[in-house]
Amino acid sequence: MWVKASAGRPLHIAPMTHAGMDNKTLFVIGSTGLLGDAVVREAIRQGMEVFALVRNLASRRDALSRRWPGVQFVEGDVAQPLLGISADDQARLRDVAFVVDAFGRFAFGMSEDEARLNVDGALEAIRFAATLPKLNAYAHVGGYRVAIEPNPKDLDGAYERSKRLAVREVAEEAKKLAVPLTQLHPASVLGDSRTGETSQTMGLGEMVRELFRKRMPALVGPKESWVPITFSDDFARLALAALDDRALGSETTAHWILDEDTPKLKELVARIAAILGVTAPTRHLSKALVRALPRSLTRVEPETLGFLDDQTYPTASLRALRDRYQIAPPNLDEALPRWVAHLVATDFLTTARRGRFVEQTFVGKLGDERGERDLVLLHGLPLEHESFAEMVQALGKNAWAPDLPGLGRSGPGDVNGAWLSQLLDSLGLREAVLVAHSYGCLPALELASWSPERVRGLVLISPFFLQPRPSPVFRCAMMTSLSFRLASPAQLERALFKRQTPVTVRTHKALRRPGAAKTSARLLASASGRSERARLRGLLEHLDVPYCIVCGESDPSDSDHRVIADAGHAPQVDAPEHVALELSRFLRSLERGSTSANQTSGAEDQAARRSAAGVGL
Repeated sequence: MWVKASAGRPLHIAPMTHAGMDNKTLFVIGSTGLLGDAVVREAIRQGMEVFALVRNLASRRDALSRRWPGVQFVEGDVAQPLLGISADDQARLRDVAFVVDAFGRFAFGMSEDEARLNVDGALEAIRFAATLPKLNAYAHVGGYRVAIEPNPKDLDGAYERSKRLAVREVAEEAKKLAVPLTQLHPASVLGDSRTGETSQTMGLGEMVRELFRKRMPALVGPKESWVPITFSDDFARLALAALDDRALGSETTAHWILDEDTPKLKELVARIAAILGVTAPTRHLSKALVRALPRSLTRVEPETLGFLDDQTYPTASLRALRDRYQIAPPNLDEALPRWVAHLVATDFLTTARRGRFVEQTFVGKLGDERGERDLVLLHGLPLEHESFAEMVQALGKNAWAPDLPGLGRSGPGDVNGAWLSQLLDSLGLREAVLVAHSYGCLPALELASWSPERVRGLVLISPFFLQPRPSPVFRCAMMTSLSFRLASPAQLERALFKRQTPVTVRTHKALRRPGAAKTSARLLASASGRSERARLRGLLEHLDVPYCIVCGESDPSDSDHRVIADAGHAPQVDAPEHVALELSRFLRSLERGSTSANQTSGAEDQAARRSAAGVGL
């Protein structure tokens, strides 16, 4: 029997043997979609020979070759008769034994004509498969709801109707053409359970985005609503197993692929909210009420309401398949946070993934995508991690740059040394060089004071506690929050920087996230307290790690520091090359000082380290 993998135990997945089947050649239609891509990558892992149908191949070949090493490409289009495959490519495909049709035009709000491609494309795919002389099994991807009788109370859209019709007509065509068919009906598909990677946000991904942006005040549908899920890599393993099973003579022609342990929607939302660090909604609204309200108000796509029910699905064949091929479902406690983290790290697929989401903190990667990172950058208020991007580029090194708790893409939390220590643990860093700007100096200085063994060096850029207190206006969190929310990009730029910079647009966007302006204002107000500023000055005075202080020439400070010309309170933005030069000098001094430090101890060691840093208080 298969068992659900427990936390910390590696998932046991038996490799496909295709018992007794010598021909392991696979042709994937719809290969560039979320499910098709997962099937291609799993087939590569299992050592199969893979052909992939790709539209507009010339412009995509290089990228797909890197993603799918060894795959053979076939130019084609499901909108064309017999997929529009050339005679030469048809000859290359004559030895194909297995075919997966994972194509689907997936969108809500489509017209009937647009959605019709889901039917016509599916029929062209199976008709082409019928021409393959060595075909052993054919899989068509439907959907967990479209293969059952619809609830007459649900108002399916064109997408659902087209997929439902495709399931019926493909089954009829398979009988007519004597194609050994198995239909695969996946539940709501999340990303890869091992990496979280996904290429779509429709459905539950959009729900995560609304939760993250704190725009989900209530749950929709009955309290017992259940939206079953599956992970794309789990689907791929089961899809190949189903093909093998069919080729070996199984009479099972349909499998509902889902995680039977998917919790009720209310619990699922609560678990996702806990990962994000936001409050889960507890109120419920009826589907009828939401349908009656304008979409601009509810932000709910009417076609998704049919998914909100307590329907159960036939899973006996799924259990048998898992048992026969030893495919355990992914551990939800481990896989769900990875998927959520990928969505946050890519800003919900709007940017390339350049970072991680760990312990409710988004940590951006600056510099090259690959390479070691022991440089950690902490931004000030009301900025976000990419305010360091140009400085890192000028420096020519790699760095981690977290968004402070409650800001950028990070969940809420306390901004202090304990948070930073936990973050270094999550990144696998025993020690790091810290570069902190303004309010970011607080957690950096606390960690350097409490755990000096974890900080090889510390650069403080415009530390707020060494400057005059903010004006009374900025000591009032309510007034400051309102100012941040209402400020235009031009107003922010004039207030924060001394030049035009793309950081302005990113800062303005970050402040639009609900709660971000309030968090910035609250932290700014706390930074004006005399006792807090005195405490941080005391920590700096007794600091036992190499450090230096960098300030812009027009930014007042009552400390010894390195001056950056033509720069204000954010010199890393105003003059990134000059700050990078100072940082480079400091890093070289750490390297030179490491030898002398190893030859001294106690007070002599401290003196040598301070001398290496050059400046201290």
